Amino acid sequence: MKKISFLLGILLLTCLNGHAQKIARYGGMGFFSFGISDLRQPGVNSLLASQGYTGLQSRQISMGGQGFGIINNFLIGGQGGSLGEQQFSRAQTTGRIQNSYGSFMMGYVFSAGKRALIYPVIGYGSLSTEITLEDNNTTASMQTAFTNPNQITVIRGEIPSFDLSLNFVIPIFGNMRGGGGPMAGISAGVIYCPNSGNYTMNGHDLTDVPGQQNSGFYIRLHFGGGGFSSDVD
Repeated sequence: MKKISFLLGILLLTCLNGHAQKIARYGGMGFFSFGISDLRQPGVNSLLASQGYTGLQSRQISMGGQGFGIINNFLIGGQGGSLGEQQFSRAQTTGRIQNSYGSFMMGYVFSAGKRALIYPVIGYGSLSTEITLEDNNTTASMQTAFTNPNQITVIRGEIPSFDLSLNFVIPIFGNMRGGGGPMAGISAGVIYCPNSGNYTMNGHDLTDVPGQQNSGFYIRLHFGGGGFSSDVD
Protein backbone atom coordinates (compact mmCIF):
# COMPACT_ATOMS: atom_id res chain seq x y z
CA MET A 1 0.00 0.00 0.00
CA LYS A 2 2.88 2.42 0.69
CA LYS A 3 4.18 1.95 -2.87
CA ILE A 4 0.72 2.49 -4.33
CA SER A 5 0.16 5.63 -2.23
CA PHE A 6 3.56 7.01 -3.25
CA LEU A 7 2.83 6.43 -6.94
CA LEU A 8 -0.62 8.02 -6.67
CA GLY A 9 0.96 11.08 -5.04
CA ILE A 10 3.39 11.43 -7.93
CA LEU A 11 0.53 11.11 -10.41
CA LEU A 12 -1.40 13.89 -8.65
CA LEU A 13 1.58 16.26 -8.66
CA THR A 14 2.16 15.48 -12.34
CA CYS A 15 -1.44 16.31 -13.19
CA LEU A 16 -1.35 19.60 -11.33
CA ASN A 17 1.88 20.56 -13.08
CA GLY A 18 0.66 19.47 -16.51
CA HIS A 19 -2.55 21.52 -16.52
CA ALA A 20 -0.54 24.73 -16.43
CA GLN A 21 1.34 23.92 -19.67
CA LYS A 22 -1.54 23.54 -22.18
CA ILE A 23 0.29 21.87 -25.07
CA ALA A 24 -1.99 19.71 -27.25
CA ARG A 25 -0.25 16.75 -28.86
CA TYR A 26 -1.27 14.28 -31.57
CA GLY A 27 0.53 11.23 -32.88
CA GLY A 28 1.63 7.84 -31.67
CA MET A 29 4.49 5.82 -30.27
CA GLY A 30 5.48 2.20 -29.73
CA PHE A 31 8.13 0.52 -27.60
CA PHE A 32 9.94 -2.69 -26.82
CA SER A 33 9.98 -2.99 -23.01
CA PHE A 34 11.98 -4.91 -20.45
CA GLY A 35 12.46 -4.63 -16.70
CA ILE A 36 11.88 -6.18 -13.29
CA SER A 37 8.52 -7.14 -11.77
CA ASP A 38 7.97 -7.93 -8.11
CA LEU A 39 4.81 -10.04 -8.54
CA ARG A 40 3.53 -11.69 -5.37
CA GLN A 41 1.40 -14.83 -5.78
CA PRO A 42 0.42 -15.80 -2.21
CA GLY A 43 -2.35 -18.21 -3.25
CA VAL A 44 -0.15 -20.27 -5.56
CA ASN A 45 2.74 -20.24 -3.08
CA SER A 46 0.46 -21.46 -0.27
CA LEU A 47 -0.78 -24.30 -2.47
CA LEU A 48 2.78 -25.30 -3.43
CA ALA A 49 3.89 -25.28 0.21
CA SER A 50 0.92 -27.43 1.29
CA GLN A 51 1.89 -30.06 -1.33
CA GLY A 52 5.58 -30.10 -0.45
CA TYR A 53 6.90 -28.06 -3.38
CA THR A 54 9.54 -25.36 -3.26
CA GLY A 55 8.15 -21.81 -3.42
CA LEU A 56 8.23 -19.16 -6.14
CA GLN A 57 10.35 -16.03 -6.19
CA SER A 58 8.40 -12.77 -6.44
CA ARG A 59 11.04 -10.98 -8.55
CA GLN A 60 10.81 -11.75 -12.27
CA ILE A 61 12.28 -10.39 -15.50
CA SER A 62 9.64 -8.91 -17.81
CA MET A 63 9.87 -8.47 -21.58
CA GLY A 64 7.19 -7.18 -23.91
CA GLY A 65 5.92 -4.14 -25.72
CA GLN A 66 3.40 -1.33 -25.71
CA GLY A 67 1.90 1.12 -28.17
CA PHE A 68 -0.27 4.25 -27.94
CA GLY A 69 -2.15 6.65 -30.15
CA ILE A 70 -2.36 10.25 -28.90
CA ILE A 71 -5.30 12.56 -29.64
CA ASN A 72 -5.31 15.98 -27.97
CA ASN A 73 -3.07 14.56 -25.20
CA PHE A 74 -5.32 11.55 -24.50
CA LEU A 75 -3.61 8.18 -24.89
CA ILE A 76 -5.31 4.97 -26.01
CA GLY A 77 -3.40 1.76 -26.56
CA GLY A 78 -2.27 -1.49 -25.06
CA GLN A 79 0.61 -3.52 -23.73
CA GLY A 80 1.58 -7.14 -23.36
CA GLY A 81 4.53 -9.32 -22.46
CA SER A 82 6.03 -12.18 -20.50
CA LEU A 83 7.21 -12.31 -16.89
CA GLY A 84 9.57 -15.22 -17.49
CA GLU A 85 9.52 -18.81 -16.28
CA GLN A 86 10.16 -20.25 -12.82
CA GLN A 87 10.66 -23.83 -11.69
CA PHE A 88 9.55 -25.61 -8.53
CA SER A 89 9.89 -29.22 -7.44
CA ARG A 90 9.41 -31.96 -4.90
CA ALA A 91 10.76 -35.51 -4.70
CA GLN A 92 8.84 -37.03 -7.64
CA THR A 93 7.61 -34.00 -9.58
CA THR A 94 9.08 -30.99 -11.38
CA GLY A 95 6.93 -27.98 -12.19
CA ARG A 96 7.22 -24.81 -14.27
CA ILE A 97 5.11 -21.67 -14.12
CA GLN A 98 4.97 -19.04 -16.85
CA ASN A 99 3.22 -15.70 -16.30
CA SER A 100 2.29 -13.21 -19.01
CA TYR A 101 0.32 -9.97 -19.02
CA GLY A 102 -1.83 -7.97 -21.40
CA SER A 103 -4.06 -4.93 -20.96
CA PHE A 104 -5.96 -2.14 -22.68
CA MET A 105 -4.53 1.20 -21.56
CA MET A 106 -5.74 4.81 -21.31
CA GLY A 107 -3.90 7.87 -20.09
CA TYR A 108 -3.15 11.55 -20.51
CA VAL A 109 0.04 13.33 -21.63
CA PHE A 110 1.53 16.10 -19.52
CA SER A 111 4.46 18.04 -20.95
CA ALA A 112 7.74 18.32 -19.06
CA GLY A 113 9.10 20.67 -21.68
CA LYS A 114 10.07 20.16 -25.31
CA ARG A 115 12.51 17.39 -24.41
CA ALA A 116 10.17 14.99 -22.56
CA LEU A 117 6.70 13.58 -22.01
CA ILE A 118 5.20 12.49 -18.72
CA TYR A 119 2.00 10.47 -18.80
CA PRO A 120 0.11 8.47 -16.17
CA VAL A 121 -1.70 5.41 -17.52
CA ILE A 122 -4.38 3.09 -16.15
CA GLY A 123 -5.16 -0.26 -17.72
CA TYR A 124 -7.43 -3.27 -17.45
CA GLY A 125 -6.62 -6.73 -18.76
CA SER A 126 -5.51 -10.10 -17.50
CA LEU A 127 -2.60 -11.97 -15.99
CA SER A 128 -2.22 -15.34 -17.72
CA THR A 129 -0.60 -18.27 -15.92
CA GLU A 130 0.49 -21.63 -17.31
CA ILE A 131 1.61 -24.32 -14.85
CA THR A 132 3.21 -27.54 -16.11
CA LEU A 133 3.69 -30.56 -13.82
CA GLU A 134 5.86 -33.49 -14.93
CA ASP A 135 6.63 -36.81 -13.25
CA ASN A 136 10.39 -37.06 -12.68
CA ASN A 137 10.31 -40.81 -13.24
CA THR A 138 9.24 -40.53 -16.88
CA THR A 139 10.94 -39.26 -19.99
CA ALA A 140 9.01 -36.52 -21.73
CA SER A 141 8.34 -37.72 -25.29
CA MET A 142 5.57 -37.70 -27.86
CA GLN A 143 4.88 -41.39 -27.18
CA THR A 144 4.62 -40.79 -23.42
CA ALA A 145 2.16 -37.95 -23.96
CA PHE A 146 -0.17 -40.29 -25.92
CA THR A 147 0.21 -43.51 -23.92
CA ASN A 148 0.15 -41.99 -20.41
CA PRO A 149 -1.12 -38.38 -20.66
CA ASN A 150 -1.60 -37.98 -16.90
CA GLN A 151 2.17 -37.99 -16.38
CA ILE A 152 2.34 -34.45 -17.81
CA THR A 153 -0.28 -32.00 -16.54
CA VAL A 154 -0.85 -28.47 -17.86
CA ILE A 155 -2.99 -25.99 -15.90
CA ARG A 156 -3.91 -22.59 -17.36
CA GLY A 157 -5.28 -19.57 -15.55
CA GLU A 158 -6.75 -16.22 -16.59
CA ILE A 159 -6.85 -13.61 -13.83
CA PRO A 160 -8.40 -10.12 -14.28
CA SER A 161 -5.89 -7.36 -13.52
CA PHE A 162 -5.62 -3.59 -13.12
CA ASP A 163 -2.46 -1.68 -13.98
CA LEU A 164 -1.45 1.84 -12.90
CA SER A 165 1.82 3.44 -14.00
CA LEU A 166 3.72 6.68 -14.39
CA ASN A 167 5.78 6.97 -17.61
CA PHE A 168 8.61 9.28 -18.68
CA VAL A 169 9.75 9.39 -22.33
CA ILE A 170 12.43 11.42 -24.12
CA PRO A 171 13.41 11.60 -27.82
CA ILE A 172 16.89 10.32 -28.64
CA PHE A 173 17.11 13.00 -31.34
CA GLY A 174 15.06 16.15 -31.81
CA ASN A 175 12.31 17.23 -29.45
CA MET A 176 8.67 16.61 -28.53
CA ARG A 177 7.26 19.72 -30.25
CA GLY A 178 6.93 18.01 -33.63
CA GLY A 179 8.33 15.39 -35.99
CA GLY A 180 9.34 11.90 -34.98
CA GLY A 181 12.15 9.46 -34.42
CA PRO A 182 13.60 7.02 -31.90
CA MET A 183 12.68 7.41 -28.23
CA ALA A 184 13.56 5.94 -24.85
CA GLY A 185 11.67 5.92 -21.57
CA ILE A 186 11.04 4.42 -18.17
CA SER A 187 7.89 3.50 -16.28
CA ALA A 188 7.08 2.59 -12.69
CA GLY A 189 3.78 0.98 -11.83
CA VAL A 190 1.68 -1.46 -9.87
CA ILE A 191 -0.46 -4.41 -10.93
CA TYR A 192 -3.37 -5.72 -8.89
CA CYS A 193 -5.62 -8.74 -9.43
CA PRO A 194 -8.91 -8.28 -7.54
CA ASN A 195 -9.82 -11.99 -7.52
CA SER A 196 -8.36 -15.43 -8.17
CA GLY A 197 -9.64 -15.75 -11.71
CA ASN A 198 -10.40 -18.97 -13.54
CA TYR A 199 -8.13 -22.03 -13.91
CA THR A 200 -8.66 -24.90 -16.35
CA MET A 201 -7.10 -28.30 -17.09
CA ASN A 202 -7.85 -30.01 -20.41
CA GLY A 203 -10.63 -27.49 -20.99
CA HIS A 204 -12.38 -28.18 -17.67
CA ASP A 205 -12.75 -25.61 -14.89
CA LEU A 206 -10.86 -26.42 -11.69
CA THR A 207 -12.31 -26.10 -8.20
CA ASP A 208 -10.47 -25.07 -5.00
CA VAL A 209 -8.60 -22.30 -6.84
CA PRO A 210 -6.31 -20.31 -4.48
CA GLY A 211 -8.30 -17.30 -3.33
CA GLN A 212 -5.53 -14.82 -2.48
CA GLN A 213 -4.98 -11.96 -4.91
CA ASN A 214 -1.80 -11.40 -6.92
CA SER A 215 -0.21 -7.95 -6.77
CA GLY A 216 3.14 -6.34 -7.38
CA PHE A 217 5.33 -3.42 -8.38
CA TYR A 218 7.38 -3.07 -11.56
CA ILE A 219 9.96 -0.89 -13.28
CA ARG A 220 10.42 -1.11 -17.06
CA LEU A 221 12.70 0.51 -19.63
CA HIS A 222 11.32 1.32 -23.08
CA PHE A 223 13.03 1.69 -26.46
CA GLY A 224 11.17 2.48 -29.65
CA GLY A 225 9.90 5.49 -31.53
CA GLY A 226 7.00 7.64 -32.61
CA GLY A 227 5.85 10.83 -34.23
CA PHE A 228 4.07 13.97 -33.00
CA SER A 229 2.53 17.24 -33.93
CA SER A 230 1.62 19.84 -31.31
CA ASP A 231 -0.33 23.06 -30.88
CA VAL A 232 1.24 25.46 -28.41
CA ASP A 233 -1.19 27.96 -26.83
